[in-house]
Formats: sequence, C-alpha cells, structure tokens
Amino acid sequence: MKQVVDKKIIWLDFINPDNEAIKEIKKIKDFHPIILSELVGPSSYARAEMYDDYIFFNFHIPVYNKETKTSSKDELDFLITKDHVITVHYRELEFLNEFINEIKQSEEFKNLVLGESTGKFVYHLLQKINNFCQRQLVHIEKNLEFINKNIFTNKEHMMLQEISYAKRNILNYSLIIQPQEILLGSLKEAGLVFWGQSMKIYFFDLISDHNKIIRQIENYRNTIESLEETNSQLFNSKTNSIMQRFTILAFFTFPLALFASIYDVPEVAELLNSMFGSFWNSFVIMLMFTIAIFAVFYNKNWF
Repeated sequence: MKQVVDKKIIWLDFINPDNEAIKEIKKIKDFHPIILSELVGPSSYARAEMYDDYIFFNFHIPVYNKETKTSSKDELDFLITKDHVITVHYRELEFLNEFINEIKQSEEFKNLVLGESTGKFVYHLLQKINNFCQRQLVHIEKNLEFINKNIFTNKEHMMLQEISYAKRNILNYSLIIQPQEILLGSLKEAGLVFWGQSMKIYFFDLISDHNKIIRQIENYRNTIESLEETNSQLFNSKTNSIMQRFTILAFFTFPLALFASIYDVPEVAELLNSMFGSFWNSFVIMLMFTIAIFAVFYNKNWF
C-alpha cells in the first residue's frame, strides 16, 4: 500500500489487495460488501455508482504490449469519500507511479491535487490517465507512418502483415477506450450531486479530452482502411501482371509444344521430314515462328 496524506485528503493506493488490505479499506468506511468484493480482481466492464456518502467506479486503460503488438486492458478502481481517495489496481501502472512522484517532488502540485477536495483529485488523476492514453496512440501513429512509407516499395506481403497488426491494435484500443464515454457521463451526474455544481467544468473538460481520443482513433481507423485498400490494389495489380506474363509465356511455348506432340505421330513426322528436311530443320522453323510472335508482342508493349 502507498499512502499520500494532506491536511484535507488522504490517498491510499493498493496493488493486488489481499484480505488484509480489504480489511484496511473497510476500517476507513463501512463500504458495501459487494463493492469490496469488486476490489479483489479486475472487472469485465467499467461503471460508476454513487452511494449515500461515497462513489465507486472503475476505469479501464489501454496499454500497448510490444510483444503482441496490440493494446491490452489495465484497470484502476476508485473508492471516494469526502476526505479519502482509495485506488486499487492489479499490476504496476506507469502513469500512476508518475503521478505519485509528481506529488512527492512538488509541494505546489501536491497542494493542487490534494488541497481542495477529492473531486479535484479525481479530476487531476483522470487527466493523467487521458494523457497516458494519448501517449499510447503514438504506437499506432508510428505503425501507420511505417506502412505509409513502405507501401509503394514492392513489399505488399510484409505490408499485409503490418496492416493486420495495426487494425487489431486499433480495434483493441477502441474496445477498451470507447465504453469510458458512458462511464464519464455517469460519473459527471454522480459527481455533480456528490461534490456540487462547481465540478461541472472539470467533468466537461474530462469528457472533451476523452472525445478527442475517440476522434483520433476513428481517424486512424479510416487511415488504415485506406492503406489496406491501396495495398490490396497494388497486390492485385502485381498478381495480374504475373498472371499476364505466365499467359504470354504459355502462348510462346505453345508452338514448340505443338511441334513436339506432332512429332509423336510417326505418319505426320514422316510427312514433315519430307517437306522440310530433317527434324532440326523443322524445329528451327518453329523456333523462328515463336521468335516472330515474341517480337510482335514486344513492339505492341503487350508485356
């Protein structure tokens, strides 16, 4: 457990709380047993609930995984009273450690986030989360830039894989971040009752920043779809070009194949030998005919 104390607010942070930690949380306030049970492990969906004298909500955060090349979901749970903020998470969170260090290193920042109300504290911490979510978009942006840079370098197969990774990452990020819009709306309604109308501007600011992230991820989705379409067109064009060459090659080899099959028939072979001389004379004539066809195709730019 990590603890940050100020004159007005006490912040307690728990990671993977066990039964002893849950007992410590219960000493602060007689929270509902169902709420306490929610703190034992991650929740499948985010929600905000207001009780008589406290608010509970959990927030899901997309975190990029370099090994899988996609975003996975982390969770931060909040239990908030008038003078306590309790946060619970299930592994180390980069942005939370940064937030704690900023409070410890700057007395001015500490007074800003802990010196007024738990509502202001929640605002600043959620702003930190929004900034972290914006940073996670950098991985998607870099991937799109890489695809856009290499899509016309005859690497269609490699780009197909990179596009698949990017589409999966955008989808997973979107699945994590979009439901938070509903949560922030319900948190605003509960928060205005719990902390008063003075918090309205802060909640609108959080919702506005969240909407910016949603719009950005939608732009990335449209971009990757356009890049995928372009890559598919290039791939189809190359495939058609290869098929065209094979077709022409088959056409060129057809006279020679026909010549060979004709010579398999003794009567026809004897007739040709009587007309053109030996087998090799007939072969040279057929080869010249093939070369003539090749020259015509070449002059017409048909391949």
